[in-house]
Amino acid sequence: MTPWAVTVDLRVARALDDDELGDLVDLLGEYGAAVAASDRGLSVTLTLDADSAYAAHAAAEEILSEGLAKLGATVAGLEAVEVLTVEEQDRRLAEPAIPQLAGVTEVAEMLGVTRQRASALTTHPAAPAPVARLASGPVYVRDSWCRFAETWPRRGGRPRRAS
Repeated sequence: MTPWAVTVDLRVARALDDDELGDLVDLLGEYGAAVAASDRGLSVTLTLDADSAYAAHAAAEEILSEGLAKLGATVAGLEAVEVLTVEEQDRRLAEPAIPQLAGVTEVAEMLGVTRQRASALTTHPAAPAPVARLASGPVYVRDSWCRFAETWPRRGGRPRRAS
């Protein structure tokens, strides 16, 4: 048996109130349930043991349907199901939710150029687009500049003047 983390996104026939959501978490407590709700949508993650991902998927749907039935709620539609090993889920949860960011000063340090040159490089056709523009300047995802640095055809020295 393998431990699985199964996330089921579904629509319910009627919205559940806060008390019912609390009751659902209690009903599914032995599965370490995490529940998120919107108008008529639910996202429920359960942890359970099964022989395969398919068996974990089937078991999670059955457990969830039974739990909702005890509350007088029914599933109106299945939106998505994701089945992960608990090990993979832990790896994903350990990843930062926000990527490392960089401004022009950090880009200059990464590329080993002046801040002015880094600012000029932001107009290069292959340069990454900023994810935001703040009063302090553009903000980039750091890894996008790392990829740029790997392919940037760097030439040393000043460009020649036209005569």
